Amino acid sequence: MLFSKDKTEKGGAMRSIEEVVAYASGALSRAAHERLLADDPRDHAPKWHVYGLLGHMYAVIEAAKRIEQRLELDFDLVRLSALHDIGKIKQFPEACRLVDAGQGTNRLYVGHENRSAGYALKVLCLPGDDVAAIKWHGLAYQARPETIAQHLGSEGAFLKWMLLSAADAVGFGWTEAQKAGRPKTAERFEEAASLLGAMPDSRALQVACDAVRTWQPVDPLEFTL
Repeated sequence: MLFSKDKTEKGGAMRSIEEVVAYASGALSRAAHERLLADDPRDHAPKWHVYGLLGHMYAVIEAAKRIEQRLELDFDLVRLSALHDIGKIKQFPEACRLVDAGQGTNRLYVGHENRSAGYALKVLCLPGDDVAAIKWHGLAYQARPETIAQHLGSEGAFLKWMLLSAADAVGFGWTEAQKAGRPKTAERFEEAASLLGAMPDSRALQVACDAVRTWQPVDPLEFTL
């Protein structure tokens, strides 16, 4: 499937890969933007991601759509998914520099969660629970359930965080590291939900855990100028 920059809708709600690419075209130099569109996994911590940055973001958006088809949600999970890694866009040139220098290819984009949350809060003025879900989505892969419960705090924030993190996990694809780590992510969902007294038997928890444990990402787009 081909994707052309000409199809973007600038100034939109930031809930599609087209809008992400439109944002990137204004945030990056032409050379960096062309490299972003090449979607090389080597520029996006390949230990954890089967696709490049845009391919990952597209796969997360599509996973969010699948989740929304299975649940009746009162918030826009697709929008959260489009925003969750938006902070990586301005980090992309430095990430490429590190990749080209052979340095830290699996430690790229440190702090992108805060950058993404800042964009959601300061530019789009999203509510606090949405911002928290974006800011803390990295907790799904390494944090103790107690830490997750402490940072999310409420059932509403936890639900948004859990489903965003589930879509994110699907978008990673099945690298060897993900094969080892994703079952633990589902366990964190279950344990943190229990600590919060949030949805221990709910359909949302079931869908999130199933997505993390079994779902495959969509095939990537081919991004072209």
